[in-house]
Amino acid sequence: MSVLQTSFAFTSISMARGRADEKSLQGSDTDQFEQLPMSQLSPQQGTQYRLSEARGVAESSRGPSIIVLVVGLSCVLTLMMPLVSDQSSTWPTYLHITIHQKLIAAYVLGLITMVLLKT
Repeated sequence: MSVLQTSFAFTSISMARGRADEKSLQGSDTDQFEQLPMSQLSPQQGTQYRLSEARGVAESSRGPSIIVLVVGLSCVLTLMMPLVSDQSSTWPTYLHITIHQKLIAAYVLGLITMVLLKT
């Protein structure tokens, strides 16, 4: 069997499978679906609610979570710490941070500011 005959045989087999798959997806004419009577449906099944209405007013008016406030405060404190290159500081050397750490703290503080302004 040559390569051309092999590829033709493989193509005809895959096309036959494709037609069989199409027929199975179309279903038969004997498919029947049961319609539920309207009396079995509860009145709440047709009603949609907003997520904010489902939570209630008390939970949504609480304000920002304590985690957001703690992370924001830690970012502010990080930005107040001296840099590694600052030798004249009276702070211990293990509290000196790099410029990259300050940039990350400033970025996170900006994100937290946006969260606080949305609430």
